[in-house]
Amino acid sequence: MLNLLKANASRKLAAYPGSLPVNLAQLKSMRRIREFDDLITAKIHGFADAIDYYRQCSAMPLLNQIAKPTLIIHAKDDPFYGSSRDP
Repeated sequence: MLNLLKANASRKLAAYPGSLPVNLAQLKSMRRIREFDDLITAKIHGFADAIDYYRQCSAMPLLNQIAKPTLIIHAKDDPFYGSSRDP
């Protein structure tokens, strides 16, 4: 997934130089999605950093307030949502 994010960001930088808060060298050196979110996603959407972005955008704090039976479906190998997180 990180490679796809980096490829898309690289195309954007090539077409619109200066449109992202990183340069191509910084983009190429990223090794984790959290780095990408910290340096790009959070910054362009007004969050302080990746942790702030994850906290404000997560539905996890709201799941225990679901009052009706709910089926949550996700891939077994989903990197963002492991089965141990089901309420």
